[in-house]
Amino acid sequence: MPLTDTAVRNAKPRERPQKLSDGGGLHLLVNPDGARYWRMAYRYQGRQKTLALGVYPIVSLADARMARDAAKKLLACDVDPSQARKEQKRAARLSAENTFEIVAREWCENQKDGWTARYHDQVVTRLEADVFPEIGARPIAEVEPPELLAVLRKVEKRGALEIAKRLQQTVGQIFRQLVGSAVTYADLSLFQIVEGLLYAFPRWMQRTLTEVPRVAALHRAIAQRPRIRAYLDSNRRIAFSEQGIFRHYPELDG
Repeated sequence: MPLTDTAVRNAKPRERPQKLSDGGGLHLLVNPDGARYWRMAYRYQGRQKTLALGVYPIVSLADARMARDAAKKLLACDVDPSQARKEQKRAARLSAENTFEIVAREWCENQKDGWTARYHDQVVTRLEADVFPEIGARPIAEVEPPELLAVLRKVEKRGALEIAKRLQQTVGQIFRQLVGSAVTYADLSLFQIVEGLLYAFPRWMQRTLTEVPRVAALHRAIAQRPRIRAYLDSNRRIAFSEQGIFRHYPELDG
């Protein structure tokens, strides 16, 4: 006979633990000290097992029944409810241990050997100033593209377009290194979207520097000095026409 709220509420402790059955494997375990626990007995691959469903009255009779039904659905799919719970706890622990800030700082540390100290500090400072305050505390596996876009847009709106671009590149690299790790995604779509965010910025926002006459004059002066241009090209400090940046702005050729 199924339990009632009244029967559960009025259950009295005895000298030995007692089980009050509700059906479908669900029962209320009443200990001699008066503590009451919801349990579900079930069989999986020929073994008798017990699943803890919570403490009464924090978990009500209705809640316990819903938990039992959810466990039965897992069993119908040949999934052990106890193992599924362990995996959920593991995933929750990984999320808590792998916030965006924690993962990003670890990534920056791993890049130290290939970076100068100054560049390392610049990358960390940009993240600390613009990214960590917004999404640093979020589990990185839960960060969505719209959140990242909002971060970049905020930087963009204050006119720091180059910083926005560099942040976009840095964040994309951080997500890329997650592939194949314990903290990953079903596919690569997240960081692929992040890497493409800057291209969604309006064209006029990407050409701010070219509107300064002195920059146009500097470009023409460099173009007339092959050695200087070759040096800059080799160090990839300035992206010239082979990348199609200046090619978009005829005013630089004036």
